Amino acid sequence: MIDEYALRYPVGEASVMDAQLEHLVQVVSDGLAHVQVVPAGALPGIGGAFVLATVDGRTVGYEESTSHGTVLTEERDLHRLEVIYDHLLGEADSPARSLERIQRVRNELWKT
Repeated sequence: MIDEYALRYPVGEASVMDAQLEHLVQVVSDGLAHVQVVPAGALPGIGGAFVLATVDGRTVGYEESTSHGTVLTEERDLHRLEVIYDHLLGEADSPARSLERIQRVRNELWKT
């Protein structure tokens, strides 16, 4: 999942953003990645990026803030991330609509 703000936040010049979103569209179109965009403002207050992963048969989490990252293994912490993930997934565009949104943002803001 990608927050729509990430598509809109300038990193480098417009040509860099255009190339990045073009690449993302290509990778998704080629079936090499599955992307769903969470519309801007859908769930305020998430607090930062996180990852849930299965390592050696057990779930671990990684949560990132502006000052540090934390590995999470406690059941209550993992449950909190799973609930947030489920909420985000419920708000996210379908894969097809996500691709359309990426193209629209690219054309509106970054097309050079």
